[in-house]
Order: sequence, then structure tokens, then C-alpha cells
Amino acid sequence: MTVVPSLLDAEVNTYVNKMFRRYHLLGQGESMQVLFDQQKVLGIELDPFYELYLQFITGEFVWLAETNEFSVEDRLYFLLVTYFYILFPYTMTGRVEKALERLASTTHQTVTELGIEEGFAIPVALTETVAYFVAGQFDRMEESLNRIGAMVESSPYLRESGNYRLVCGLWELHEGRKDAGKALLDEGFAVLRQSKFVPQNLMYLRLIHFFLEQYLDMPDLYREYKALWKEMSTRYNFEVAAQKMREVLRQTLL
Repeated sequence: MTVVPSLLDAEVNTYVNKMFRRYHLLGQGESMQVLFDQQKVLGIELDPFYELYLQFITGEFVWLAETNEFSVEDRLYFLLVTYFYILFPYTMTGRVEKALERLASTTHQTVTELGIEEGFAIPVALTETVAYFVAGQFDRMEESLNRIGAMVESSPYLRESGNYRLVCGLWELHEGRKDAGKALLDEGFAVLRQSKFVPQNLMYLRLIHFFLEQYLDMPDLYREYKALWKEMSTRYNFEVAAQKMREVLRQTLL
């Protein structure tokens, strides 16, 4: 059988892997999946790592915990990140001042020194903004949202655009503008669904549910997002996934 020339073409493979990474930056999960699924037709060969990554972004969390197709070492990052997403709101409670100190003294500097502002500046800034909310530093939260708004406008990546709308929605709810806040939450989750990045949807749904439970007295919205969280938990089998991940992490890290 004749080998497809493009499989042996270093330039093609370099370009295709670069395109895959660019789709990731832009938050186009569906585009990544199509590119991966059509390797044979296109005569390309992507790094096997991307199969693992696509399982992660499409929410195959139990598979990530159970599979023998990839080593624990290869899966460890995704297991840790998913487990962190499920527990994320509670990891910040009681430690917010330390989180803000770490963000100010280390994280921003590291992002700049490594030259990865394009992919990490907005997520780091959003994390800091959420921490301001927990700390009750609302003036700084508002300033941060204004700054991030300009960043999102110049770099309208799907994930970051959706996440920004969600944090703005929290701010509007805090300020008593319930209709505006609810509209931003709806917009934010619609954008995240469009991106096809399930973990981002998971983390922010968990976050909104937690804030409505702990910080915002809006029983009707709390019930709505509690039901959404329960629905997502069932769809992606969080309870089983978290248990299996906990077992793998305990065996691997302890």
C-alpha cells in the first residue's frame, strides 16, 4: 500500500499540530474533534496525546479514571484538574487572602516570564476576580472586570468570553440587578456550550451554584442552578468519576 505523502511531510504535520493548538486557544472544541476524527481522510497524524485531551474536554471523566490505554502519568494532569473543578469553590473558602497573595506575587509574574499571556492572562485575571468577590473586595472586583472586558474584546476566545460573562453575571446579581445578571449567566453558559469544552462548563456551573448557595440570597435562582448542577452531575457521572479519580490519585500520589 502506498503511503499517503502528507503523512511523511514534516511541514504538513507541523502546520496541522499548530492548527490544533490554535483551535484550542480559540476555544473551538468541535473544530478540534473534527480535525482529530478526519486524520485518515486528510492524510495527517496528530500526536496521540490529543485523543486523551479530547476525552477530557468532552466530559469522559469515568473513562479518564479507568482507561488502560494511557498511563496514569499521562492522565494525571487531567485527573487533578477535573477533581479540582468539582471541588473548586470550596478550595477557595477560608484561603482567599492567600490565593490573592499568590496571584499577585507569583502567578502574574510567571505568566509574563513564560510568555504565555495569550492563553493564560484572562483565566488568571478571572480567578483573581472571583477571589475578590469571596474576600468582599468589591471595588477591586469591579475594576478587574473592566480590565478583563477590554482583554476579551481584543481576544474574543470562546471559553474566556463565556467565563467573563458568567463572572459579570455574578457581579450584576450582587449589585441587585437580577434580570441583567440572569441574562449574562444565560449568555455565558450558551457560549461555553458552543465551545464544546465540558470542563469549563462544569467548573463555572459549580461556581455559580456555590455562590448562589453561600453569598447571594436568591432562592429561585439557587433552585434553578442546583437542578442544572444535578442534571450535569448525572449526565457526566460525577459521583462515580470523583470516587474513581480519588482512588487513582491516592494510589499515585500517596
